[in-house]
Amino acid sequence: MKVINNKTLHCIFVNKILLVPGTNCVEEFDETNSKVKFFTDLGHLEIQDSEKMDEKQQAEAVKNANTQQALSTLKKKFKNVDISKQKKKLDDFDKQVSEHNDINTNVEG
Repeated sequence: MKVINNKTLHCIFVNKILLVPGTNCVEEFDETNSKVKFFTDLGHLEIQDSEKMDEKQQAEAVKNANTQQALSTLKKKFKNVDISKQKKKLDDFDKQVSEHNDINTNVEG
């Protein structure tokens, strides 16, 4: 599995793969793609092989995870990594979004 850190504030679409800002986990990834090389050369994409990541790199990937899916995938792959702090952060954000959506659906316009 490739662990890709998208350091931009934008989603990057590469060959049917959407890389959201933060940590992304993908099984197959074409690192030779010209768009990937462009963003990698600029330092906006960091690509790592999950099998070669040390504990510090694993913790950094968790810290940069901005989706529940990425966090869940990292936890399955790296059994000893602590995701509790980032999970709480994402859960709190999801709750805020849900509450905001409830407010918007109850407003007559």
